[in-house]
Amino acid sequence: MGRHANCKSPGRLLRVQGETLPGVSVKLKGSTIGISTDVNGKYAIRIPSDQGILVFSYLGFKAREVPVNGQKQIDVVLESDVTSMEEVLIVGYTQQSRTKTTAAISKLGADELKNIASPNPVQALQGKIAGVSVPVTTGQPGVGATNIIIRGGTKPNAYGSGLGNNGGSSTGASDSSSPLVIVDGVFRSMNDVNPDNIESLQVMKDAASTAIYGARGANGVIVIKTKGGKANSKMTIALNHRTTWETPARDYDYLNAEQYLRLARTTVKNTADALDKNNLLNNGGFSAGTRVYTQKGQYGKNINLTALYDNIVSVEGQSYVDNLLSKGWKVMDDPINPGTKLLYADNNYQDMLWNTGLSSNENLSISGGGEKSDFNLSMGYTNQAGTFVGTKYKRYDGLGNFGFKAADNFRIDVMLNYQNVMPNYVDGFQNELVRGTRITPLIRTFKDDGNPMPGELYTVRNRFHTLMYDDTRTSSERLVSRVAERFDHHQRVAF
Repeated sequence: MGRHANCKSPGRLLRVQGETLPGVSVKLKGSTIGISTDVNGKYAIRIPSDQGILVFSYLGFKAREVPVNGQKQIDVVLESDVTSMEEVLIVGYTQQSRTKTTAAISKLGADELKNIASPNPVQALQGKIAGVSVPVTTGQPGVGATNIIIRGGTKPNAYGSGLGNNGGSSTGASDSSSPLVIVDGVFRSMNDVNPDNIESLQVMKDAASTAIYGARGANGVIVIKTKGGKANSKMTIALNHRTTWETPARDYDYLNAEQYLRLARTTVKNTADALDKNNLLNNGGFSAGTRVYTQKGQYGKNINLTALYDNIVSVEGQSYVDNLLSKGWKVMDDPINPGTKLLYADNNYQDMLWNTGLSSNENLSISGGGEKSDFNLSMGYTNQAGTFVGTKYKRYDGLGNFGFKAADNFRIDVMLNYQNVMPNYVDGFQNELVRGTRITPLIRTFKDDGNPMPGELYTVRNRFHTLMYDDTRTSSERLVSRVAERFDHHQRVAF
């Protein structure tokens, strides 16, 4: 509501039409004459003549120019300007222009989250956002980065110590510098969020963009919005399937069983160290040593694969030895006792530990909306097999986003998210990977009866013994809900 007047006649108050808007700037174009509307949307301005142009402007609304043309009273209606609002960011309890915060806020759209190899959305950030470091230091299926480092982090040792024995965590003990993560307005982890459900992912990097979160946002803030329906749209059904596979980065070129057997027996015999050579070489003191078996079944349960060929034939019989030879056992001349034959086998342990990990992802979504409501329902299933034997990651998830327009300027949004996450990790992977993969090739991994051997030592344990006797399975169910009310002020407003 407003009025204008020239210097010769007093102004008159206008009648109220629609919702009033205080603080609107009213200026005479080309001059310094201006005023703002009061709390009731009223204004009164004196101008030098009955001619000129009044300019009405307000943040978030289209500016409007109205010629005076001798009028004594002018009512004006402003329309919201969505384009203008996109250039303004509300930060905490203040506002910033987008040009001032471009470097402080980065955004990933849904297209950049499609078809990523990992079921974890954290890995989608790698190499895509300046100033954001995503140190994924493990190949454990389903695991992203324990610490996401924004602009170098704020604490020492942000990447962790990498000790390894930590129940499946990817970086070991660390001084966490991870940012605050908000998914649909709820503080939570993003590790198990289905990437197919993400509509946008925004990273806020500095104090200007994280002001409203206070100390919790000291390491940055990641804001994720999941997909919702669209009003006045037809129902859409989408089915997405993705199959991926992973292979180990490399193999280690260790000595094979024959090479190790020759080197080990020769070294022990010729060494000047004060060792009990008889125990080592002739009493089964290490994997390349032999011993004399006296009863059937003893050799099949012993941890060492090296034995005297003639001794095994006399105790177990020729058919038993022939059966072993058909399964890959070998015979060679003893390098330190020529004329004596050794029976041995290569456990091929490295080849047994690593394999190609196949992953399958399925996601079904149904979305749509009418004049008063919209919805998006999705269901997902992820099954990722690890490259290290016995590791895998399974996830069932369901997401429902519903919107209801209760009035012209009042809306209710409801979100419901269910997850059932079942990972199988390597609990002590420093022991099992670093030590376990370099054990001697002459260690027996399975007994004759098919049961696994325990391994060389407790800290150099047979992986298959761990899988049979240790239960490392975990299962986590989460149900996250959110109800939000929203008032829409971006309507046509009269003053």
